[in-house]
Amino acid sequence: MKLYVESIARFQGGSPYIYPLYGLGELPQGFMQAFARLSAVYGGTYMLNKPERKVEFNEEGKVIGVTSEGETAKCTKVVCDPSYLPNKVRKVGKVARAIAIMSHPIPNTNDSHSVQVILPQKQLGHRSDMA
Repeated sequence: MKLYVESIARFQGGSPYIYPLYGLGELPQGFMQAFARLSAVYGGTYMLNKPERKVEFNEEGKVIGVTSEGETAKCTKVVCDPSYLPNKVRKVGKVARAIAIMSHPIPNTNDSHSVQVILPQKQLGHRSDMA
């Protein structure tokens, strides 16, 4: 309850809850917005719309900061698109997303206007339900 009340004070609108406006197809953007809000609650720092970003590493290869416009924000973790760190990323799978507009409801969904379909890993021979 305390975290909820503190979250309300951080954001306009009177509620810390986020819901994607256009269904689950907007989930990656909604996830990042939710992550940004949660990070702010815990004192996280963002560097948005900054040119010449460079992720700094120590001798052991661990991240120690991000530099932009001559300023370095010190940190121990960086969340970014894999294209920023191609030498540090290992490709382990693929993700397929789709928005399907259908002429009929999906069976057993009680005629819901929006549903999420997860194909079970065992049925597809995958290591995860999401890949």
